[in-house]
Amino acid sequence: MAATEFPTYDRLMQPTMDALRAHGGQASNQQIYDWVAAYLNLAPEVMAQPHKSGSSLSEVEYRLMWSRTYLRKVGLIDSPMRGVWTLTPLGFATHRIRAGDIVKAVKKHMQMDKTPVSYDSDEHSASADAYPSQIENDGDVASSISPTPNFPHYSEARHFLRILDGVSYALYREMSNALYEQRGNPQEQVDWTNPDGWISLRLTGDAAKLATKFWLESGHRVNPRYTRGIWYLAMRHALLERRGEQLAVTSTGWEFVEQPLGSLEARIDHIEGVMVVLRLVADRGPARRSDIFDDYAHYCRTHTTIRSDSAIKSFLYNRLVNLIDRQLIIGRGQRYEVTEKGLAYLRQFAEYIPGSHVQNDQQADIQVLAKQLSEGARKELYDYLLEMNPFAFESLIKRLMEEIGYTEVTKTSDTNDKGVDVVAHIELGITSVREVIQVKRHKGAINRVTLDQLRGSLYRFNAVRGTIITTGHFTKGAQDAAFERGAPPITLIDGEKLVDLLIDKELGVKKNTVHYYEFSSDDLVQMNGEEAPIV
Repeated sequence: MAATEFPTYDRLMQPTMDALRAHGGQASNQQIYDWVAAYLNLAPEVMAQPHKSGSSLSEVEYRLMWSRTYLRKVGLIDSPMRGVWTLTPLGFATHRIRAGDIVKAVKKHMQMDKTPVSYDSDEHSASADAYPSQIENDGDVASSISPTPNFPHYSEARHFLRILDGVSYALYREMSNALYEQRGNPQEQVDWTNPDGWISLRLTGDAAKLATKFWLESGHRVNPRYTRGIWYLAMRHALLERRGEQLAVTSTGWEFVEQPLGSLEARIDHIEGVMVVLRLVADRGPARRSDIFDDYAHYCRTHTTIRSDSAIKSFLYNRLVNLIDRQLIIGRGQRYEVTEKGLAYLRQFAEYIPGSHVQNDQQADIQVLAKQLSEGARKELYDYLLEMNPFAFESLIKRLMEEIGYTEVTKTSDTNDKGVDVVAHIELGITSVREVIQVKRHKGAINRVTLDQLRGSLYRFNAVRGTIITTGHFTKGAQDAAFERGAPPITLIDGEKLVDLLIDKELGVKKNTVHYYEFSSDDLVQMNGEEAPIV
């Protein structure tokens, strides 16, 4: 859901800085506006609200003008020409700001000068030396930051950096902008899944060659349509820079490329809030996104510029996917669980976990033991399923369907069931859909013949779709035919997915909780009359 509240001008300062960094250090008023509006997920009615009745200037544009004015007054940005803004050397060196301190400094200077400030004028601002320094050192994380939107896989980012090293900046922008302009809309959607098919149709000349290079040299990992998130990450963390007309990977960038799971990557995880997500999964897992959302949302609203639930959910999902790609966590059904590799990463870089003291060996041992016990319980559950009485197994599936949310769930006759074991209804929107379920309890593979037979039985039960649940697995032919165009859909649930669903509904397993105390000085410091540090 889009954000419907108007962001204040001071809240727009950090996103303005990030928008300029995302565009290589220079951007027009419109580019800044578009980036910030997308980043904050502003609702159309917010973006369309005029500053005054009859004004062509929107309220958001007006507040962005004031944001730019304050940033220029402290020497972070400048305007070489009307409507165009650049990061100054000080701005390039500054990744995080304290908007409140900037406001105080500028207003204090205004009072000393007794001169009013006007927004967004083309006159050059006074020297930054006239203001107290508002720049925080890199070790201070108390300021609000703007995490990277469209957060990418680091594996894709490494391919991206290698390929862009030495490429013309103008060429990359030409390719990126051409694709963005053809992005489509909800009424006219564009299919970007297969670059082999669309590159020659949507790009020409060197832009098409660059897009093809991204796709082929990355081993089909980097889809050239979706590189903006990687670009934002690279520019935000100084992994890439412009040297004249060309792009070049920095020394920091090469460290990122060549040292996966190294200290630089851990530092980026720290700044981007990825460490918070990894720690939450380790502490709560196996956990749904909803189980860790509240704590992650608190972190976002305390330490970042992100406020709306919809934006927080998007940022959380992208970071979970990033961690899965790096094998630091795994996704099982609707739950996420830390891996041993993830636990080792947390232990090695515990100082980068916000709001936590360094994890000691005993805590790490508890997490490792909990994971081992969970894996053992998972195997015992699967082995038990293989030995169950077939009719008892069907009854278990009936109960599982009820727990998932199906209604009117009934078992068919144990004989002459025509390949159907359970019949149920599921609510899809405002419609109740009848579905048939076939249960197969064995280790072997289910082929397309079984799928076709179930599909052929749908009409006997007035059903519109079916599901096959097995403790085994499915052949590729069955998987390809499951959602064949023009045919009723057949959902395939293999042994791994079945165990995930049973654990998710706590059928056949019992979740135990271990409580222990750990020292926290926060309340004690506050009682001492001091402000608790934000770490």
